Amino acid sequence: MDANPFESPATELEPEAFSGGGADALSPYFAVSPTKLVAMGLATFSFYNLYWFYRQFAQAKARRGDETSPFWRTIFAILFCHELFQGIWLHAKGEDLMPTYRPGLTTGVFILLSLSAYLPEPAWLVGFGTLVPLVQVQKTINLIHAKVAPGAPRNDRFSAGNWVVLVLGSVFWLLVISGLFVSV
Repeated sequence: MDANPFESPATELEPEAFSGGGADALSPYFAVSPTKLVAMGLATFSFYNLYWFYRQFAQAKARRGDETSPFWRTIFAILFCHELFQGIWLHAKGEDLMPTYRPGLTTGVFILLSLSAYLPEPAWLVGFGTLVPLVQVQKTINLIHAKVAPGAPRNDRFSAGNWVVLVLGSVFWLLVISGLFVSV
């Protein structure tokens, strides 16, 4: 056997190969601006990160046409993030683009920051740093979109629902921060 078991699966990346309909039919990955990713990630206390992973895994499934479960890959994102990060990196290299991250380093940083959420207070706040590696990956995704799907929506505007979440998240953040300074 000459096949490398650690190599990402080869995929056809032609726009007509993407399924799912709508705007995603042209996009090889979930599009979102880095600003929106950070704002929504912070406002939702990182639940948006799970949504981001779910959408990336769903797009990958649609591209490959395989039977992987985006839901379970999202639940266990810490185990599958390297495959995703490396696949995006390889796609960018295949398009003669310069990725904004290194897959191994980004995976390691993401995992360490994810685990830091279990530290005692206030050190658990370091866990929100997971947005840094995700933003680097998203920047590369946006480079890919600019080249292979220039007409696809960029998801850089905040909807009314996004604004509601941002306001509610801000209120919760004020409560959390004030709670850090109040001793019981």
